[in-house]
Amino acid sequence: MRLIATSIALFLASLTYSTAEKLPDDWQHLLHDADLRLAAGQFHEAEKVLERALKAGIPPDKRWTVLYTLGLAYSQTQDWAEAQGSLEQALKGAESVMGEDDPHLSRITHILAAVYQNDAQYQNAETLHKRTLALQEKVLPSGDPQLVALLMNVGSILNLELKGKEAEQYLRRALESASKSDRRDQVQLALIKDNLANSLRLQGRLDEAEGLYRESLPVLRDRYGDTHQFTADGYWGLAFIAKERGQFELAASLYEKAIRGFATFFPDTDPLMKQVQSEYDRVKDGLTHERTKHD
Repeated sequence: MRLIATSIALFLASLTYSTAEKLPDDWQHLLHDADLRLAAGQFHEAEKVLERALKAGIPPDKRWTVLYTLGLAYSQTQDWAEAQGSLEQALKGAESVMGEDDPHLSRITHILAAVYQNDAQYQNAETLHKRTLALQEKVLPSGDPQLVALLMNVGSILNLELKGKEAEQYLRRALESASKSDRRDQVQLALIKDNLANSLRLQGRLDEAEGLYRESLPVLRDRYGDTHQFTADGYWGLAFIAKERGQFELAASLYEKAIRGFATFFPDTDPLMKQVQSEYDRVKDGLTHERTKHD
């Protein structure tokens, strides 16, 4: 499962200004302007403002804040290379100011991990997702919904790297914490179960995986509709299981649903789309072979 970027508002909260502060200089004016544009969804305009801010005499220990916000803007326009460059510089600058173990760094590592993941740089994404989790575990209590989401992120990237056994450990922790919460979020539980099903499928535990897909898919379909990447992930899992069992007619139908859902988010050139299409093509070959045998 791909990672959905966390709300901009959450990460911009620490960049707000108090009316009691002294009047900001030019770069701060530009940064504040960019914040407002980001909140309004004007991502390209925000990029231009932030690029101006970088040339406006920022103190060295503050430059990372502009680079971080610029990385956010680039990530929203899916300019992964520019986002990566800005966020890597922001992280290096913030580390020089705060040190490498400050939990506040997690707001940068979180977004940079998502950028790496969406650009199919899975090993880099794994490193940053694990670092984000470790930083937040310093300050958040066990069972906090944010920690549950971070555990799920680690499990998700490990699944993408085909590390199903390791992914299972993180996802079972996430499921246990989410299940014990006073505010049981059924959608979050369904997302965790879908990811856990992926890890079990990767280990060849198809019966266990199928049960979790069938539990999670109706919840995700009701929440996101039939053509969403989260729903598509469930269809893909069930399609793969049907394929492995030689149920080609069922598998073909499920692959078609998965492809329709993923296509609304990813281009045909995306590695995930190529994998799903390749599996679907093999299923169609299997169907052709079956029909030829019966003729």
